[in-house]
Amino acid sequence: VWHKARDPNVDPPFATAGPYRKLTEFPGHEGAIYTAQFSPDGKYIATGGYDKKVLVWDPDNVEPVDIERRLEGLPDQRQPYLELAGHDGPVRAVAFSPNNSRLLLSGSHDNTLRLWDISTGRLVKTLRGHGGRVRSCDFSPDGNWVLSAAHDDFVRLWNIEGYQEVRVLRSRVLKGHTDAVLSARFSPSGKQVVTASRDRTASLWDVNTGARLREFDEGHRFLASSAEFFDGGRRLATGAGDNSVRIWEVATGTELKVLSPTGRMGTLAVSPDARWIVTGTQSNDAQIWNANSGDPVAQLPGHTKEVTVARFTDDGRLLVTGDDHGNLRLWQATGDAGNPFSFVRELVGHSRTITGVRFYDNDRRL
Repeated sequence: VWHKARDPNVDPPFATAGPYRKLTEFPGHEGAIYTAQFSPDGKYIATGGYDKKVLVWDPDNVEPVDIERRLEGLPDQRQPYLELAGHDGPVRAVAFSPNNSRLLLSGSHDNTLRLWDISTGRLVKTLRGHGGRVRSCDFSPDGNWVLSAAHDDFVRLWNIEGYQEVRVLRSRVLKGHTDAVLSARFSPSGKQVVTASRDRTASLWDVNTGARLREFDEGHRFLASSAEFFDGGRRLATGAGDNSVRIWEVATGTELKVLSPTGRMGTLAVSPDARWIVTGTQSNDAQIWNANSGDPVAQLPGHTKEVTVARFTDDGRLLVTGDDHGNLRLWQATGDAGNPFSFVRELVGHSRTITGVRFYDNDRRL
């Protein structure tokens, strides 16, 4: 977790003055960490990893790393966290309910999803039905639906009925992909779902009926690994390992633009105003594209390995990119159409690939 120190009465947002500092580390997992999410109120962090555990942290209660203990070869002191144990395989995804920060969902390689009450540490419900490893899970914007995608080629919608202590969940299968589904996300309205699959396609589904509305399969040659709605849900961007990002019109399923080259990682982020798209490149730079024309605008240099993630703040004034070496670079919007983002600073601390980033606490923490 990183913090930007500034005086809000003096410094403008994201001013280059004032240090970004790494707040602390969370040394609780035994193995790779695959997912990390903040609760909607920003009070908790949930993480999942190879050790089959879900850990829930209160960032304000986590102590800084004791460097002297590490230099003496002593183990880190145990940090205060809630351990949610129950999965029989690595935990690949976690998600908080948008209207109840006590409810946490986790998806695992044991083919199940589990719903937890973090106020008590109690397992509320185990959702069984997938025949393969769960890769992605999400809540709908209203918190009434749960979405999961797995390596059994299926996407499942789980409807939470009522608000009893023991929940009853009804599953609806979205069947149509012919290979593992790598990503599934709700539209801004919560009425539709978009999925991206290893079968080289993305699909649009109706939440109420479970019907596939569109199949976006004109372009990608393989591994559609990311998908993002933008422009109020009217357009869809998909990223793939075929060195391209493609823009689609949701209403018709028509491919509007092809952005290439964008690298093999499928890196993709769209600015909140639907003006800019950020991707990787065949080199180690990030690329800014005009989302309307599909033209390359500027490259963001400085990474020493391929760019693996990108993320905008909700107001679009700050962008972060991360790479395969574990380094992050912060960029600030300039208002210049020819050079829309300028470098702020680098955040160094991770030693392996950056796989996910989020802003929170009014964009003061990352």
